[in-house]
Amino acid sequence: MRRPHPSHELGGARSRLRYLWHLFFDPGEATEVEVTFTPREAGTAVRLEQSGWERLGEAGPPRRDRTRQAWGAITARFMTAF
Repeated sequence: MRRPHPSHELGGARSRLRYLWHLFFDPGEATEVEVTFTPREAGTAVRLEQSGWERLGEAGPPRRDRTRQAWGAITARFMTAF
């Protein structure tokens, strides 16, 4: 089983958070999520990237598509809140 790689650079020009994601699935089928925060003139740019789908074989593409839709709904709500 892969272990998460602790990673944080708080207070620097760029900060990020990385973790393994396996909601509703076995931890051995976890994908990796990385969220980066980059200062901009008008605020902070937030980028979310999820990877590791290829390790899931044939299950990867449909899970990636469903997860993309879920992240789209989550980030849309986040953006309207701020």
